[in-house]
Amino acid sequence: PEQINRSVASSKRTVLILSEHFLDSFWGRLEFQAAYHQLLNDKCMRLIIVIKGEMPPDKKMDIELKRYLALNTYLKWGDPYFWDRLRHALPSKKGVCNSE
Repeated sequence: PEQINRSVASSKRTVLILSEHFLDSFWGRLEFQAAYHQLLNDKCMRLIIVIKGEMPPDKKMDIELKRYLALNTYLKWGDPYFWDRLRHALPSKKGVCNSE
């Protein structure tokens, strides 16, 4: 858990591949929680979520994840513009957060 927190804190972006398998994983849930709390603390959109396959059922998602997905843009693997949208979501050389 400490390594996950350090990695998230030192990264310009955290990319999560969201699938049912991810939600079944203790570590996956921990990674989301770390990234979510970091963005709340920093007030910086550092979290990029990619949906792989179908959107997982609501009953498998934590309230914070449901809230995040409802309020923020996410990427869908297989979208014809996926790579362009991912490139746009990644930090530029100037960055968009105070810490970049």
